[in-house]
Amino acid sequence: MKFKFYILFSIFFINSPVFSDERVYFNSSTGDKLTVVLPKGYCNFSDTNVGKEALSHLKKTLQNQVIEPKLVYSLCNLDEVSYPWGYVGIFKQKLPNTITQDELSKLSIEGFQDKRLSETIIKDINQNHENYDTKIKVDNLGKMNVLWNDKDALIFYTTSKGSLEGEQITEVVTGSIFLHKQYAYYNYIYEKLSQNNPLKVAQELLNSAKETKGQY
Repeated sequence: MKFKFYILFSIFFINSPVFSDERVYFNSSTGDKLTVVLPKGYCNFSDTNVGKEALSHLKKTLQNQVIEPKLVYSLCNLDEVSYPWGYVGIFKQKLPNTITQDELSKLSIEGFQDKRLSETIIKDINQNHENYDTKIKVDNLGKMNVLWNDKDALIFYTTSKGSLEGEQITEVVTGSIFLHKQYAYYNYIYEKLSQNNPLKVAQELLNSAKETKGQY
């Protein structure tokens, strides 16, 4: 397998019965056993050499943030990993029982609208890239566009612009944030700007969240 995608920005934070393909198990930092159902047609590649490299990069990039990357995935049955690809992370701490999906979504949307927070996160990510001698720079993050917000998940998309070794790259990032077993899950799928379909991906992410919660 070859490493054929760029990791620029990895932070932030139709109801049809379509079934996903793979359930992946992992542990929280405190030892709680958790699981996620991947979007339909995607497979976990975290245990491959490419996956270990990608996951290691994400963990280094996000080491000062509240999200802990747990696994990376891409379309199944490919000879090499490329766009679209995704990753799943969780909030590092279990949330109090008083926190609901509505409250999690509200707090997340408030974070989307905080320009200072976005600027601070981008600065921190670029500093981590520099610390680990990664020739990736994040230039800016586009407006967060909410596609779906209900009791099951918050679904949104944005664009991420940056460069890799001087080459300009633009990615479309579609993400979901949902609450399961009082852990905040963050599930993102990255696409090339020329090949993106955020509405289709949003549907896949919503189905993934509902299956993870055991609603199908």
